[in-house]
Amino acid sequence: MRTVRIGFLTRSFSPQTRSSVPLVMQALVEAGAIVDVIHPLADTTELSQLRPQHDLYVLKQLSGLALSIAGVLHSQGATIVNPYPVTLTLNDKIVAFRILQRAGAPVPDTFLTSEPTTLAPLLETGPLIVKPIHGWDGHGIRVISTAGELADLPAGKEPVFAQRYIAPEGPELKMFAIGGRVFGVKREVQLHAKDGRPGKPFTPGVELCRVVLRCGEAFGIGLYGVDVIERDGTPYIVDMNSIPGFRGVPDAPLRVARYLYAAAERAVRGEPVFGSAPTPEPASTAGLP
Repeated sequence: MRTVRIGFLTRSFSPQTRSSVPLVMQALVEAGAIVDVIHPLADTTELSQLRPQHDLYVLKQLSGLALSIAGVLHSQGATIVNPYPVTLTLNDKIVAFRILQRAGAPVPDTFLTSEPTTLAPLLETGPLIVKPIHGWDGHGIRVISTAGELADLPAGKEPVFAQRYIAPEGPELKMFAIGGRVFGVKREVQLHAKDGRPGKPFTPGVELCRVVLRCGEAFGIGLYGVDVIERDGTPYIVDMNSIPGFRGVPDAPLRVARYLYAAAERAVRGEPVFGSAPTPEPASTAGLP
């Protein structure tokens, strides 16, 4: 098989970055892939010249020109991890949580309104947690216990997305799926902390793995992260994101690189690329764990 070409739709990284993306790219190069960083702000690009030139694209950036260019490439048949429509969906909590509900994933009761004060009657049975519809890393999240706190919410153009607050009985479970394999990291619950806190890897049980894989099957992807809060023996999905940092997963850059390399090879062969089925280990990366 010919050498695979993989393009990363992402920003450039400084030498001091804590992102694992440069390590993933390095592992791909060492495995024999041609890897390019497609950074839209680096050059002026003629729109008519944007066309697929790689076997696989990795969409890591969720805003700006990288996302728009991913849309252009998608419209021309490019293979993107994760697919452009799925990435957009996961970045919209209203759509994403409805899809998870329909898939049977355990999620907190979820409410929508254009006027925060109308949520006040729901507080009679417990607190709510309000989240930005398009948000990540805990930005803008607030736990609401009183009607006064609802009235203090800043006015905005977007509707209010609220869920029943599930008080955790232990640490938050950061769950990661890489090609059908599920990894877990326990972290102290901190609503406003970015992904990057230290955590303790653990081996998830069969039922928790089933729940995590069900989330991926709902969107047809095999590379994602799910945040879980456990209460009374039930794991609740409180967030899902596309291509997270996988911080805490043993040998994460190598595992992600193996997934991407195998996906690129399947794209070259014209085979289905996505899904949560276990990723076969390509011969050219047999040394990867």
